[in-house]
This record gives sequence, C-alpha cells and structure tokens, in this order.
Amino acid sequence: MYWEEYESDENPYQDQLAILRRIRERVNWENFEERRDLLDRFDPVISDWKGRPQDLRGILPKQEMDWLLSESTRHSYDDKHDRGKRFIDFVARSGYEDVPELDEDGKPILRLATALHRLPRIHEPGTQIVLDLFRVYSRYDANYTDSATGTTHFHVACRFGQESVVRGFLELGQDPDCRLPTTTTTSRCAVDPPLHLALWRKHERVSELLLRAGADPNLSNEEGWTPLHVISNRDDDDELAKLFFEINDGLKRTVQVDARDKEGRTPLQWAVTSLLPDVVDVLLDRGADLASFVFPTENHFHERFEEWRYREWDYFQLRVASGLLACAERLERRGYELSRGDVLTIVKLCNVHGVFGRPAYFREFWYNDENLTSTLEEIKMRDDDPSSPSLHDLVRSRGKEQEKLLACMDYFKFARVERRLDSGSQTASCNLHLCEIMMRGFCRRWALDAFVQLTRYRLPILCCDTIVERLMNQDLCNIFLAATQVV
Repeated sequence: MYWEEYESDENPYQDQLAILRRIRERVNWENFEERRDLLDRFDPVISDWKGRPQDLRGILPKQEMDWLLSESTRHSYDDKHDRGKRFIDFVARSGYEDVPELDEDGKPILRLATALHRLPRIHEPGTQIVLDLFRVYSRYDANYTDSATGTTHFHVACRFGQESVVRGFLELGQDPDCRLPTTTTTSRCAVDPPLHLALWRKHERVSELLLRAGADPNLSNEEGWTPLHVISNRDDDDELAKLFFEINDGLKRTVQVDARDKEGRTPLQWAVTSLLPDVVDVLLDRGADLASFVFPTENHFHERFEEWRYREWDYFQLRVASGLLACAERLERRGYELSRGDVLTIVKLCNVHGVFGRPAYFREFWYNDENLTSTLEEIKMRDDDPSSPSLHDLVRSRGKEQEKLLACMDYFKFARVERRLDSGSQTASCNLHLCEIMMRGFCRRWALDAFVQLTRYRLPILCCDTIVERLMNQDLCNIFLAATQVV
C-alpha cells in the first residue's frame, strides 16, 4: 500500500502527520499480520519526510509504540530494507520520550519488555540504535524489567557501554549489582550481574563506575563465575585483569582470587584454558594458589576452543600452540612442575587442532616469489621492536638458531595480529611452518625421554638425541604418545 493514496491532491505534503494517522486508522491492531505490516506502511512516509520528525504520541498509544519499537529491532539489519532502523531513528529524533504507566498506588509499572531488552539477542546491534532507544526510554527512575529473563534497562546500558546512562541510573540510587526481588521474574533469572556484562565487553569506564558505586567484585552469576572468572574467559590477553585489581586496591576491597565456579574451576584454570598468559601472571602475582592448581583437562580446553570454531584466525594453530606453551612457561616459572599427563594434554590438543600438520615447504614459496620475499622482510616478529627479526629472517635461519630468536610469547603476540600474505595457501603454510619452529624445543624435550624409554635404554643418550634431532614435530609427538601408551 503506497502512502500517496493518503495525500491531498492540492497539498501532498501539507500534513504528513495526518497521513500517518490515517494509515494507523486503517489497521486492525488485533490482527497480528496487519499490526506487523504497519511498519511497512509507515516506512515510505518516514523515508520521504519533509522537515523535523513529529511526535507520534497522538497517533500511537504507549503500548502500540512499545510494540512497534520492539518489532523494529527485528528488522534493523534486514538485507532488503532498514525500515526498523528508520522507524527507531524517526521516533528518537522526534523527541518522543517514554512515560511509564502507573499502578493503582501511583507507582510506575516497571515489569515491561521493551525494545532495549531485545538488543542483547542481536549479535552486534549498531551503536546508533542503542543510543536512539535510550533517548526514547530516557527515564533513569524507570528501570524496566523483562520478567522472562530478569534483564533490566540498567543491564543493557552496562552491556553496551552506555556510560552516561549507567551514571544516570546510579545517581538516582540504582543498586549497581541490580539484585532483583524474586517476585520480579516469572522464571529463574538468567541475566548476568551488570559488572559481568561490562567486563565481557571490556567497558573499562563503566566497570569502574560500577565498582566505585559499590558493585561486589566477588559476586557470582548462575554458573558461579565471579568478575575474575569473566576476565579470565575473554579472548584478549590485555590489561583488564591488572586494572580490575588496581581499582579494587584503591577501594580497599579484597578480591577472591581462588573463587571456584560450579564446576570447581578457578580463574587461574580458566586463564590457562583461554590461553591468556599475561592474565596467568597477574593472578599469580595476586596470590593465586599454585600449590592446589590442577592443569585443565583436555575436555575443558575443548569446551573453550569450541567457541572459537567460527573465528577466521589466519594463525589459529600458532595461536593455540604458542598460547599453550606460554601459559605452561608462566606456571613453570613460578614453581609448577608439568606432569606427563599435562604434557599429554598439550600434545593431544595440538594434534587435534592441526598444529603438527606438514605444510607445503614454506621456503619454496619465497625462493620463487620476489614479492613474497619482500613482504616477509617487512613483517617484524615483534611489532614493538624494530630490531626484532623479520619473518624472512626466521624462515631463513635453521635448527637451534631459529629457536633462540624468539620466545613463545613472541609467537603468541604475532599470532593475535592478522597478517595475511599474498595468498591463503602461503598464509596457511607460514602458520604451520612457524608452529614447527616454535614447538621444536618443547617436542624434543619430552620426546627424548620417551624415545629412550621405548628403546628400553639400549641406545646411548647421544645417539637418541641425534635421532630425535632429525625428526619432525609430528614424529616426536607420535613417539611421546607411544611411550604414554606403553606406560
């Protein structure tokens, strides 16, 4: 239905608001399909609007506006049209502001699912939509709650890093932990505390606001995760853990470093599982109990890695291998002794995730490709050190000379920055070639004892060492696995 049929022949743009009113009058609101089509019918008028958008309060009662805004979030990223996004933008720019309905006692009715509650269901809503909806639902004394999930507007503001909104709620006395009465929800509350949500997205300023307002740094969610568990479960090995402790130090609050979730796992175990060596160091600096530490199981690692299945990381294998060894090194440096079972876990994980795959011989690429050679010379293995070896230097070197050039942490940092080469096959081959270099010392260290054991100590150690030195990592891995089966 085209909006031109609602126009006046004499003055087609005389009263655009009247056109929207007539469109609404022809819709049976009780009919779900007609109600949903209303956005389609409004859209041509809104798209071609002349002048400043006008408040639709006289056309749409509060309940209808709430429903249409929620429906608009379903279509904000439709490939065919952006009608939902346009409607939300129109309403926000018109100056429309939500006014809560009151109960019999004159108190605001806050059990209401709004468009803001729908945003967490969208994988990555645009920043503008979040801003627009908070312009509409701008009352900081009206913390609407979705009774199905327990999610409030305050939770949404924390999740999407809306600092001014969070501050507005807190200034009006909002509980920073947003503990809800049991009568507020119709089902078991599944939403994380606000601090957890802010930390997941690394909203540092919002996290600090919450902590300074009294948020509990040890509060756990339904899975038993404290804020420190959240920090230890992120993909980024950054300064967030250090900042979290520094803020709490300033507030003279004690953080429970060894808190256990419902699976009995500590933040330190999660930091190792998430391949966060810097977080491992911070936790150990803060007194994490290494005496009772248990290296994560293979299944625990697989649970974590499953979340990365769809990440398009060019150097995924190198990230896995270097992350595992870097975490193991941090633990060993503090006195933890890797057991043969721990090493078996590392070897199996590397094997499963293709770390020991045999690449097309990478040297062949740059021997025959001058452009690739030039590219490899430009790529430094350590971005913060211009004097560090280039990728070309590393590939050109041989044997133990390669192992001395870089530490595991250097490879780990390198793998976290996407550096695609001229082709996918070159990048994949480079990835596996770097894995072969980086894992060399670790594989040789553990395979040598295994090889001696398999030969029943009948060969001299120097002879065994010479044989092991000539083998690829995959062969060394197989030797270690074979010795483990014998035991």
